[in-house]
Amino acid sequence: MSIVKCLLLLSLLVTINLFAQDQAPRLTKYQPASPLADRATTESWPRFLGPRDDTKSNETHIATSWPAEGPKLVWELKKGDGYTTPALFEGKLVLFHRWKNDERLECRDAETGKEHWTYTYPIVYRDRFGYSNGPRGSPVIDGNLVYTLGVTSILSCVALDSGKLIWQRDLKKDYQVPQYFFGSGSSPLIHGNMVIANVGGGEPNTDDRPVVVAFNKLTGETKWISKSRWGASYASPIAANFHGRERLLVFAGGMSKPPEGGLLLIDPEDGKILSQFEWRASKYESVNATTPVVLGNRVFITETYRLGGIALDVTEEDNFEEAWKAPDFGIHWTMPIVHDGYLYGFHGEREPFAELVCYDWKTGKNLWRDNMRWTEKVGERQMINSPFRGSLLHVADQFLCLGEGGTLLWLKLTPKGPEILQRTQLFRATQTWSTPAIHRGLVYISQHYKDLTGTKTGPRLLCYDFRTAQK
Repeated sequence: MSIVKCLLLLSLLVTINLFAQDQAPRLTKYQPASPLADRATTESWPRFLGPRDDTKSNETHIATSWPAEGPKLVWELKKGDGYTTPALFEGKLVLFHRWKNDERLECRDAETGKEHWTYTYPIVYRDRFGYSNGPRGSPVIDGNLVYTLGVTSILSCVALDSGKLIWQRDLKKDYQVPQYFFGSGSSPLIHGNMVIANVGGGEPNTDDRPVVVAFNKLTGETKWISKSRWGASYASPIAANFHGRERLLVFAGGMSKPPEGGLLLIDPEDGKILSQFEWRASKYESVNATTPVVLGNRVFITETYRLGGIALDVTEEDNFEEAWKAPDFGIHWTMPIVHDGYLYGFHGEREPFAELVCYDWKTGKNLWRDNMRWTEKVGERQMINSPFRGSLLHVADQFLCLGEGGTLLWLKLTPKGPEILQRTQLFRATQTWSTPAIHRGLVYISQHYKDLTGTKTGPRLLCYDFRTAQK
């Protein structure tokens, strides 16, 4: 056989293989979910931090224990690249990820995993540090509309019932957005009739950069632009109410020399920046990635590279006043939770230095720190394990904790210390960095990398049954 024929045959085999991969079933069903209790209180999870942007759920009839083999797996779905959390609304699940050379938005039945529709568009992106090449910002559901901000700054609006594209904006083109360290990485915010994005366009260290932009949520038309020297961070915008007035909080700060960034207080009516507070490490390779935490007229921000955390009070004049500092409470990206007057979260830039900590929200006193380590047998070896830089979700008066290596725990957290109530290993994969989501008693967990124990499971979305029996 000639070389030309060999090459043609090889090309045909590759094409057939790729076609087979596309046609291979991605959904695996295991067992039906338990019936939802008649008296169960449920709510949607329309954004990656939950319905109130505080990583808390008011769902009831949630099982706070599981059998020895772990919680019941209902279904799993093979997925592509990305560090996103699914959004859920009225029994529908929306997943945003990269599949081959497309960013892919797909809608499925939240209980069965059955596909309703898929919307895709091509992207060209390669992470300069070797991390995932997929989106970081999770989808947001608002009624019958779904919004996504992709890793290359494509802002899309898609109909939830059909998957039809309503409008789309290329923010990189429109506002000259640089790639930054890891591409664009925050989730958009819906506020009234607007969708708000931490855009961070323009030239670094110039005064008129379009750092935050509001768009008409129905048409994509630009409503207003907040200009600042600061670029886009990996923290997501949130809305808050201070002294009876609605305000927007954006923890900004992108790639720049010298490094600049901090917290912006914005009037949602016109985008005017009312106040700003510098809070960005002097280290060039640093990012602001943790979304602000708000309770009352106080907001807490944190970064992990040098400064740690700080609590700021918003005055009636829309100024920031320092309440207390926590230099040893530096969170890399996960969301801390304030509960019953105490702030809980995972401090640490890297896994070996991670600790779960507790601070008094009023005084800033550090009440305890715990590295959450234990020893377990894996195969023939004894190894030390931990949630490391884990994610917390508060539900059923407990804390569901997802460790970045695939450990799932029920925790009791009080000012006296942490208590592990239950623990299981769902998988052993690095970079499990997305917050779990909960909807109608089912918990959704994203595995972003291949399992390290030889099970050959790759990136996937897992649906677990946390429903209690009928009462």
